[in-house]
Amino acid sequence: MRTGEAALTAMDYRLYWILLLTFCSAYSQAPDVMQELMCQEVVADQSYSCEGLGLQNVPSSIPLTTEILDFSFNSLYALYDSTFSRLRNLTYLNLARCNINWIYDYVFQSNIHLKTIILIGNPVLYIKDYAFSGAIPVSHLFLQQTSLTNISKIKVTNLNALENLNFGHNFISSVWLPDTLPTRKLQTLDFRFNVITKITTKDTEILKNIKNLSLLLMGNNIDYIEPNSFNSSVLNILDLTACGQNANLSDLLGGLNGLTTNILRIGTFENMKNKFPVTPNTLHGLCNISVNEVDLQHTHFDQLSPNTFFCLSKVQKLDLTNTWIDCFPKFNNSLRDLILHKNEFNSLCDIKTESLTLLTSLHVRYNEKMISMGTGCLKNLQSLQFLDLSHSIEETKDCCSNHSMGLVALKYLNLSSNGRLTLSQHSFPDSDNLEVLDFAYTHIFIPESFSPFSNLKLLKVLNMSHSYINGSNDHILEGLHNLSYLNLKKCSFYSGVIKASNLFKHAVNLEDLILSSCEITAIEEHAFSNLKKLNYVDLSQNQLLQFSSNAFGDLSYIYLNFAFNRITIIPFNLVHNIGNQSIINLSHNPLDCSCSNTQFISWYMENLKMFEDNSNTLCWSPQSANGTMLSMLKINCETSSGVIFVIILAVIVVIIIIIVAVRYYRKKLYSSI
Repeated sequence: MRTGEAALTAMDYRLYWILLLTFCSAYSQAPDVMQELMCQEVVADQSYSCEGLGLQNVPSSIPLTTEILDFSFNSLYALYDSTFSRLRNLTYLNLARCNINWIYDYVFQSNIHLKTIILIGNPVLYIKDYAFSGAIPVSHLFLQQTSLTNISKIKVTNLNALENLNFGHNFISSVWLPDTLPTRKLQTLDFRFNVITKITTKDTEILKNIKNLSLLLMGNNIDYIEPNSFNSSVLNILDLTACGQNANLSDLLGGLNGLTTNILRIGTFENMKNKFPVTPNTLHGLCNISVNEVDLQHTHFDQLSPNTFFCLSKVQKLDLTNTWIDCFPKFNNSLRDLILHKNEFNSLCDIKTESLTLLTSLHVRYNEKMISMGTGCLKNLQSLQFLDLSHSIEETKDCCSNHSMGLVALKYLNLSSNGRLTLSQHSFPDSDNLEVLDFAYTHIFIPESFSPFSNLKLLKVLNMSHSYINGSNDHILEGLHNLSYLNLKKCSFYSGVIKASNLFKHAVNLEDLILSSCEITAIEEHAFSNLKKLNYVDLSQNQLLQFSSNAFGDLSYIYLNFAFNRITIIPFNLVHNIGNQSIINLSHNPLDCSCSNTQFISWYMENLKMFEDNSNTLCWSPQSANGTMLSMLKINCETSSGVIFVIILAVIVVIIIIIVAVRYYRKKLYSSI
């Protein structure tokens, strides 16, 4: 008996361990299952995101065909030659902030199509000499915030396709590059926010052999540039923004002699405390370089005079954003683009335009005070095509015939977010070439029967949203035969009704029409029928009770946004002729989901792909269906056979009663004769 019990006990003991091992095995595999389930498929078999899942390896569920993998914010700690060897089709790999400390040899040797590697924010302690061997096609390598102190530790000898190399936000003290660095295709070298304080001729020897390089040095406390360091260098961009915090800007510019660059950025940041003033002699170092664009944002000009810009006579673009200037002096130059945002002008006439005859773009946004448009202040700018005066112009009672005088080449005019402007008849008499006109958030007053745009035959885009325009003025759009985009958001119509005869009859080529938040209550039939090219209509956030599709001519391919209205029942005859390539938005309407709306509901179910924002297209009534998504609604409006039998029986009984009653009264009538 004891032998049998002992045998049974031993069997139980073995069974216990088998079950325990099975459980532990299943438990150990559970995280892998969870990992496989958590990665998000962006594009089937091509793009996947495993961002922020705390993973320590690449899940086996990621298919071999994957080309784009976002593996950022995980916990890899180290990269081995086997980490990504399975994913041979990778072209883009994001490993930002994965706590990577070690990068071993031949990590990417199997990824023969890999072009972009992002290693931003990893506390890299050591990179083996052959870490990047094998990844021949890599053209973009991001190593920002990786605690690098010396570029020579990065062995990228065989990356012959390298175009962008980013070392920003590290502890690198020199722009020196090792001789082994492939530079044949290098386009961008990013050293922003490092600890570079000096640039010498020795540091830049290799850079001089790279043509059209963008060298980004923003945020380094550079206090010395040795003369001739950039002599014979041909750069696309040299970014020295906020690099002169501990030095005089003129001293730094003196070290740039012999430089040829397309763009030179020598401004600073808006919140910088130490802003050394730019005096008339500060920019004289620019006489010894060749440059097309100069960026001086957020610098402080002192004693501004024509002599200040003496060395900028060949510059084509000048950015003086937030430089505290209240005038722009006259000087001989070849400027094409002038940016004067956030300054202190009192009038447009403070910008001396006599010498700016070649100017094609002028930007004056967010002026510190409201600017007077003056009279004829810009008349010399006969080459001007782009004019941005948004957030700057004070109230003007007679805009803009005198102010736009001479702007014969103007194509784009932005007058948004300004004071009240009163438009006159033919407000832009000299600007027949205007194509884009923006009045958004500017209070516009147009006297009744005036047509201020009648000469603008080429105008394609007109934005008058939030401009208090009265849409009942049928003359506003006269002459705009080529208008394709019109935004009248937050404008008004008399009694909230858009009549069959309206202002849109003049803009027969309209394609996009925005009438949201206009408090529209009704649209008369055929109101837009003459707009044959109309394919985008936004009527959202109004007070419409009816889905007014009968207002449009062609419904074969159109976007209709009726969201946030008061539509309940939609007759079938208003939807059955809408083409299946159209898009309709009926979200946030109090839709009736009873049997009285059953034809539309059936059509909706059959054409779900035509509807936008289905998750917010909900039933309002009856109460039993309130809050139900229309696409999930189950409605039964068929009458049962029992009910039909009762109805028929009731009808027969009523007929018999009527016949009996008629006979009774007829018999009584005859008996009384």
